[in-house]
Amino acid sequence: MDLREKYNDFFVKCFNLILKREKEMLSMIDKRLSITEIHVIEYIVEAGKNNTSKQVAKLLRVSPGTLTTAVNTLCKKGYVRREKDGADKRVIRLFLTEKGEKAHAVHIAFHKRMVDSFLSAASEEEAVSLIAALEKLKDFLGEYHAKI
Repeated sequence: MDLREKYNDFFVKCFNLILKREKEMLSMIDKRLSITEIHVIEYIVEAGKNNTSKQVAKLLRVSPGTLTTAVNTLCKKGYVRREKDGADKRVIRLFLTEKGEKAHAVHIAFHKRMVDSFLSAASEEEAVSLIAALEKLKDFLGEYHAKI
């Protein structure tokens, strides 16, 4: 196997393992909560004070219609609530419920544990080199998405 094949094999297996572990983590929260839904929750938090439907859809790189479908489901499941903006009633803001906050905390803890596990086994030099290399992969993926 040449280096290119090794990298491809690594990325595919690593991605699939992360998804598998995330699914296991989600089953501890709620067996009905999907990976897509937990990532919508994550981006609602990431949006911060700019937590409009439009901004969250932009962060997720999905259409507003796709986000609406996911948010409808999350509202029904009790993880998210919608509120009209006080200043502009046309604007919808997204907030996590207490249940949503708990799910987000478990998800963040999973990611922290994953990163801490790697960092505890790697030297500082290895960690710095790896993040530099992974930044290049992230840039490619961002550019690739933009070209589709």
